[in-house]
Amino acid sequence: MTDKNKNIKELLSKKLDASNVKVRQQAGVSLSYLEGWFVQQQMNDIFGYENWHQNVKEIKNPVPLEQYKNNNGKTMYRVGYSATVRVEANIPHFDEDGDYDYKTTVVREDVGFGNGVSFDPTQACELAIKEAVTDAMKRACKSFGNQFGLPLYDKEQKGVLTQEEIDKKAKAEAWIQDQIGKISEAIQNKDKESLAAWIANNKEALQKRAIVMPDLASEFTNLIKTAEEEIKKMKDM
Repeated sequence: MTDKNKNIKELLSKKLDASNVKVRQQAGVSLSYLEGWFVQQQMNDIFGYENWHQNVKEIKNPVPLEQYKNNNGKTMYRVGYSATVRVEANIPHFDEDGDYDYKTTVVREDVGFGNGVSFDPTQACELAIKEAVTDAMKRACKSFGNQFGLPLYDKEQKGVLTQEEIDKKAKAEAWIQDQIGKISEAIQNKDKESLAAWIANNKEALQKRAIVMPDLASEFTNLIKTAEEEIKKMKDM
């Protein structure tokens, strides 16, 4: 499996950053959710904006438009719509040389609901339909995994990064950048001995880090891979 083939699976398996999770109160209960624009952005970032699309298959009006008076005696309208949305994502596959080989299409479909309230009956319907479509899209996408809110349905939310994990990851990323600088300096100076010493001192530790921090596994692996490849080049010169 090439790195390109692994990329999408690695992105999907990463934990969801808690900073992207919103919370709202509903019937006295706190509900965690992702905003619609964020889910669409995740689809763009992970699959590529040209590799996925959504199709609104059906819109229903299970709760008819109703007129009522609000607390101030003004005429209001409320309505409820449901929507069925189908999401298709094309996953490209590459051969061992990294060239495009073929693609597979993953299909997800779900139903969402939306409420609309407004002084204007047309606007109430518009709000309800938009909310229903967005809700259905998010529900369809959630089965792709952590990055689309699936762990929010788990009471323990094990697939969501805690602040402690976020801080730990930030430190690890800063350390990786520091090591990249050291490797680059050794390569620039054609210092084979320093590269060899760096590998000897860090290889085992990096392998362990890749296990306990799978989100950064490829970055850890690439550090070793780069250093070893450069040493080989120097030996062949």
